[in-house]
Amino acid sequence: MTEKKVKSSSKKSKRSRLIRWTSKGLMLFLKVGLLATMCVMLLLGGLWLGMNKIFNAQQISQAMTRQLQKVFNRPVVISSLDLKFLNTVELKGFAILDTEVQPGSPMVSAESVLIHYQ
Repeated sequence: MTEKKVKSSSKKSKRSRLIRWTSKGLMLFLKVGLLATMCVMLLLGGLWLGMNKIFNAQQISQAMTRQLQKVFNRPVVISSLDLKFLNTVELKGFAILDTEVQPGSPMVSAESVLIHYQ
């Protein structure tokens, strides 16, 4: 009778160890999977923001050039546009060209112009 108890208790202990080992392994798998998913999502979010900033900068540059040409009634050149923090734009290689005295030459030019807006 005691042999049966020993055998059944050893079977139970093996079974409980197997269940604990399996549950710990499953939890570790879930944690690593969640961490990997979060890292991938963070990387994809960063790439999306970067690409969004690059492509929007070109569209904003074209729109700003058109608006400034309407305001000044002269050709405007913007070499590049850099979107800074939320409410700042930096125009690099900015020039307003002359159309009357010396056509085609810069009337006003600047290496960099910062525009803050609200």
